[in-house]
Parts: sequence; C-alpha cells; structure tokens
Amino acid sequence: MLIAASSSVLISAVDVYHRNKLIFTKTEETETVSGWFQCSPFRIDLLDPKDVVPTDIPHPDGDATCTSLINDMTLSWILIDPLSKRVVNLSSHRPVSVQRHWLTGDVQVRFGSVLAGGNHKHLSEAYALVQCAIVVNCGRSDGGEMQVRKFIFIFFYFFLNTST
Repeated sequence: MLIAASSSVLISAVDVYHRNKLIFTKTEETETVSGWFQCSPFRIDLLDPKDVVPTDIPHPDGDATCTSLINDMTLSWILIDPLSKRVVNLSSHRPVSVQRHWLTGDVQVRFGSVLAGGNHKHLSEAYALVQCAIVVNCGRSDGGEMQVRKFIFIFFYFFLNTST
C-alpha cells in the first residue's frame, strides 16, 4: 500500500523547473477519509480554477517549440504520509509529452510514473500497480509568456492477476 489505511491526510510537495529555474512550487494537504479519495481515479488539483502562476517563459508559437520543452522542464513530486512516516517519490524528471491543445492553444505538459502498489488485501493472487499522471496546462499571458493555469495529479489503481 502507498499509504496507511488509517491516514487521514497526505502531503504533496511539488516543484517544477524550466532550465533549472523554479517556476512553480507548492505544498498541499489532501484529506484521505472521504469517498472521493477512495475512488479510482483519484485527482488532486493544485491550483484553483481562478488562479494563474506567471512565468517568464515565452509561450511556444509552434509544435517544434512545444517539443523543445520536453528537454527544458522537470518535475519533483513527493507524496508524504505523515502517520506512517512513508514517502513516495512520484517525480517524472522529464515530461512524457508536450503538446498544444487543439481548441484553446494552451500548452499541456504531461508527466507520468508507474509504481508498484503491493499485494491487494482482498485478492491473494493480485498485484497492484499505480499509474500517476500529472498534467500542467499553460496558457498565454497578454505579454506572450506562459502562465500555469491548471496543475492536476491523477492516479489510477490497476490489479494484475499473478496466478498462472
């Protein structure tokens, strides 16, 4: 299990860098006792819909410029369970994809990790995997720079049958 069954909160510590310069950082507490948390997929939104984080990064004009962001951006996401004193590193050092949204023109930077989740307590022959997807949506400011507008973390549980 990634978290203890009795944990009521998880702490996320998140940093995003562009060319080794910090462009976004946040520490967020997420409660884990509601039905919302117990469902898969589970989602954490790090920004409120009205929040915008300005950057000094020029907004890409074309697909080639979007592709260059794959080498320029890095993510560090540490998930902390303070009750069990466990830490999970969800970092995906480089994006797995960067593309422009076809309708809005926003740049979508996608990071991802797959982690082993251990044996499932109800299925003796099943093994859990957790897929972590992090999506950062960046719009264009009036001055032409990228603005972080959405920062979403989604994780999915998968159970693999290990019996032959």
